[in-house]
Amino acid sequence: MTSRIRLQYLSKVLHQPISYFDKNSPGSIATSLANDTNVVQVGLSEKLGIVCQVLSMILCAFIISFSKNWKLTLVTATILPYMVITTGYFGGLSAVTEAKVNEMLNHGYGVAEEALSSILNVTALGAADKIVDRFDVYFKDAMRLARKIGPLQACIYGNSERCLFAVKSRTN
Repeated sequence: MTSRIRLQYLSKVLHQPISYFDKNSPGSIATSLANDTNVVQVGLSEKLGIVCQVLSMILCAFIISFSKNWKLTLVTATILPYMVITTGYFGGLSAVTEAKVNEMLNHGYGVAEEALSSILNVTALGAADKIVDRFDVYFKDAMRLARKIGPLQACIYGNSERCLFAVKSRTN
């Protein structure tokens, strides 16, 4: 899947007007391609496991609740929409935050790629500190945003566990 994405991405980039290449730094396109396809690959492997886990949990919850007691089925059916809504909400916030982090890192990688491609000029003009400062701005912004991903993931998993314990406490 990622190889198909890379081919389509390359095809679309090659059909862009010249002004597109003027706005983007030389290495940002290749860096963006590599980072985005890696994110897709990791995301598919990670998210697919989570989706399978959630679907099997829902299926098992209904099977067990139907086989034990109709009241348990009623409790399970009322908690399920809450789980879906909160997981979708926090998952959406997490995805938006991850996209912003990747955008910041791509800008920083573009600055680094530009500096490395013209390292002789950067060294001759004594601009290394300015380049590092520009990279640090993007990197620090990305790290500030990345710190928000952990609590969002904790909210996703915390709410699902809370729902499981709520079902358990209602049945006792």
